[in-house]
Amino acid sequence: MKRVPLILATIIVSLGLFGQNNSQFISQDAPVAANPGEVFPVSVTFKNTGSTTWKTSDNYRLGTQSPQDNTIWGFGNRVALPHDVAPGEEVTFAADLTAPEAGDGYGYVLQWRMVQDGVQWFGDYSGFHFIAVGNSTFADSLLTGRASFPTSGHIVGTSMFHWYGKNAGQLSSPWIPVEGREKWTGDIEFWRRMIKQTMAANIDVYYVLLIPSMEMERINLFKALNQLRREGWDVPKVCPFFDPMITYTIKGVHGNAATEEGKDEIAGHYIRFYKQYYSVNTDEFADDYIYTQDGIPVLDVWHVHLKIDHYDQLTRTDLESRLSAAFGAEHPVFNNGIRMITNAISPTVPFADEKVHQFEVQEYRIYKTWNGITTALLKPGYWDQNVRNPGYFLPRDGGSHYRNSWNLSKTVNRVCIESFNEYDEGSGIYATRTDTIYTKTDGGMNNTESDTWSSTNDPYEYIKATATGAAKFNDNPQLDAEIIWHNIPEAMARKEKFLATVIVRNEGDASWNAAGKFKFAENENLDDVWFGPLRYTLDDSQDDIPTYGGIFRGRVKTFAVEIEAPDTPGTFLTHWGMVQEDVAWFGDTLVAEITVTSAFHASEDESICLGDSLYWHGAYLSQTGTYYDSLLTTGGEDSIYQLNLEAITINPSVTQNHISLTATFPDGEYQWIDCGTFDPIPGETAQTFTATRNGDYAVTITSGGCIDTSSCYSITQVNIQNQIQAEKDFIVYPNPASSNGTIRIEGDFRRDDRVLLISINGTKVYEEMILNDTKRLNLTPQKHNMREGVYILQIISNQNIHTGKILVRN
Repeated sequence: MKRVPLILATIIVSLGLFGQNNSQFISQDAPVAANPGEVFPVSVTFKNTGSTTWKTSDNYRLGTQSPQDNTIWGFGNRVALPHDVAPGEEVTFAADLTAPEAGDGYGYVLQWRMVQDGVQWFGDYSGFHFIAVGNSTFADSLLTGRASFPTSGHIVGTSMFHWYGKNAGQLSSPWIPVEGREKWTGDIEFWRRMIKQTMAANIDVYYVLLIPSMEMERINLFKALNQLRREGWDVPKVCPFFDPMITYTIKGVHGNAATEEGKDEIAGHYIRFYKQYYSVNTDEFADDYIYTQDGIPVLDVWHVHLKIDHYDQLTRTDLESRLSAAFGAEHPVFNNGIRMITNAISPTVPFADEKVHQFEVQEYRIYKTWNGITTALLKPGYWDQNVRNPGYFLPRDGGSHYRNSWNLSKTVNRVCIESFNEYDEGSGIYATRTDTIYTKTDGGMNNTESDTWSSTNDPYEYIKATATGAAKFNDNPQLDAEIIWHNIPEAMARKEKFLATVIVRNEGDASWNAAGKFKFAENENLDDVWFGPLRYTLDDSQDDIPTYGGIFRGRVKTFAVEIEAPDTPGTFLTHWGMVQEDVAWFGDTLVAEITVTSAFHASEDESICLGDSLYWHGAYLSQTGTYYDSLLTTGGEDSIYQLNLEAITINPSVTQNHISLTATFPDGEYQWIDCGTFDPIPGETAQTFTATRNGDYAVTITSGGCIDTSSCYSITQVNIQNQIQAEKDFIVYPNPASSNGTIRIEGDFRRDDRVLLISINGTKVYEEMILNDTKRLNLTPQKHNMREGVYILQIISNQNIHTGKILVRN
């Protein structure tokens, strides 16, 4: 294979119909600390979100990042694919890693990304995972503290239920989660998804259900919160929400506030909650993520009168003294007393600090003022007819009532969204399917009601409405950012390049995305010398941005910052931060002083075709890699010369499916040729070629200035009779068609049929694979630049080709 000029004219068809590599990071299980030389297992899960199958034979692997291709962990830099992975499937990689023998006083980063060796890195990066080695403390360097809420603050909370397993807990909601109820497993990954949804909704506090059932699922919630905090996230705080009715129904007894033993038992439920929390949140900032007001822990309780005898004899001191005895030595926050939230209507304990209509009334919005604190209870809807007959129905009506409920009185101090993930009663605001309402008609149920989740068919209707309403209500700025970690160097040689990492957390209510012109940058208004590119943008296809619309409040974003020293020695003060172009710089300013020495560091990038070589600094180089040479300056300093060499490899293999051929190499430029004449076939420049007649065919692939040609493949299955249009195959109307109109094609079209539209001179105008069975297809001439003339329409189904003509007029 040689580097040659590209002499064939090509037309790149980019319809998203052909194989593309993409991946989504799902989870990573790895320790936060290890001893030097210790061998430990890790597992990493990715999902294939592209349209190509990951095959071991095609060199798909998991590769190390931060830095790319590092061998820090003693096993090389690749983990083999355990099996082929089809689009839409998940795969878990397992590997045994070895901690470095010597720590560097900080710790080490563990990060991964999918790679097709010889082709490309692609898709999500895994989360930043720090592992302390020996006495290193760097593993916790992304953990940060958080201030207590002021009692006078504007706080948004929601009830969070924990009783979910794949086939356990609540199962009968009319509203099916967007990922399917079977994915509500109660494990850590389930909770990570749910936490993301709540954070995207700008929610501050979880009132976590506290009952003696499915307790591991609640602990998994605490584990998920801890994992995200260790990745730098500022997650919602947790508050125990004690439900005496369910608790004592499960226990088969009543609580009793008239005796010391009974008071011990009641306080024991709150103590159990905090013990579970602290069992998996052991860091120095764990206290900051329990719900406190002015440094005082907040408790929540519901309907004490139903199952606690002599509830009016329970005092504030009864709970404060017992919590202080249990936790005060290690967690002094419990020596400050407590604040108590209770229900608003039913009889309750005599020391309530705040009251809320939590699971008490069927209203879209209702206020309660107590002790000068006004709380608004918001409910999006209610439909419990799958569990009760006749049940109660409070319609959602497409979300209009919930959106309107956020028009709050100016006196409101708290907002309590009745439930985030309550299921059977249909009052949750989690992301759900909009095309399906589950109605149970067995077991004596007979549902007749109908409702609409979203007027715009948006699964995230209530998450977005909550985010908008909370942003207007809470005390947070719209734009704010905190730089929580970076490794911008303090000293560099002249012209040296360094790929730094900067981790920034969104601290404002506005989400960040590229469409909104949010960027990380060196501030040109403050700096005379630039150390690299002006701006570092976000990728709106990564970081769950397609799902949530942006980097939401509390979430971190990792930027790869290309630092390049100037050619002039000296000490330079640099300023870095977040900017929304044409709006404002905002948040933290990172001030970094960089000393540039007189030594020289030259870095260059080169590529060659596989099989060629490059002469560099006295040697011929032919393999991908990073190469160095050094010279001494007159001052005795090392000057470093660096070459980043890529040997471009094109895999010219082809897969055959009946009368279709597909090049396995992605992201190249393709030209299919007729092996009978070795002439290019006009218009056939896509990754997939479908023959219209029998013959031998090959593809020429160009990438990065390199070119290679596949072997010839024989096609003998084209049925000539089926190339003649039959009236029963499809009907085109209007025909002739207007170039400004719509062409309708009616027939019996099946999933995986292909539609081809070719101009009379042989240029392919349009190609599509049909995704679902259908009776009608629409073509828009203007969209496909169909000017006046005759076009050939082909419907390709298995081995059959049905052909017709379309006349387009201006």
